Amino acid sequence: AEPILLGDSEHIDEEAIVEADPDVILALYSGLTREQYDDLSRYAPVIAPPAEYDDYGIPWQEQTRTIGDVLGKPDEARRLVADAEALIAEAAADHADLDGATTVVASAAEGVYVYSPQAAVSRVLEGLGLVVPEDLADLIGEDFGAEVSLEQIDLVDLDVVLWLDAADDRPPFTVDAYTSLPMSTEGREVRLATTGALAGGSFISVLSLPVILDQLVPMLTAAVDGDPATEVPDEV
Repeated sequence: AEPILLGDSEHIDEEAIVEADPDVILALYSGLTREQYDDLSRYAPVIAPPAEYDDYGIPWQEQTRTIGDVLGKPDEARRLVADAEALIAEAAADHADLDGATTVVASAAEGVYVYSPQAAVSRVLEGLGLVVPEDLADLIGEDFGAEVSLEQIDLVDLDVVLWLDAADDRPPFTVDAYTSLPMSTEGREVRLATTGALAGGSFISVLSLPVILDQLVPMLTAAVDGDPATEVPDEV
């Protein structure tokens, strides 16, 4: 009833894993190292991230199907994927204004931290028709993300920017370089809180996607409608 946490994003508690005596260790959505893989494989088979994706870059569809195969429920997993993909396709068809709109997922750091097109949130935006510009994708390369300095902040002056960990306020930039950007002055921003239905981790779960779409799509369409007076709704 109460999940047992076997570490955090920085540390794996191997002793706790041994005590749990798992039949299998799922590490599909992770930055698992070869050393960690070898260590954990002493206790149980490890399902590692596919080599063709960046760390934390596996598509939610492939993650769900693989877990379904491992658990002996391949048909159920594929049905869940098909249902979620149909909802995304329906949302994209109903909101053609999102098609081709430029976007990036970002969070405030010393400058702006921008996330890879392979990040789970980015993949959902892509399914809705939004695109990460090539210059940002090239800057990020094969990493999970990259830092954009405030001197380069015009790189994120896009049709819509989705800010993670932004609570109820704008990202904490007060410099003119940020506040004068059309993206900022015209309200082309969507801000998601650290916790809640739209927290970043929710985007990797096939069961979360229907809830995410219900909330996120109205926020995105309000941000890209071209009218600065349109208020982007808050996350519920």
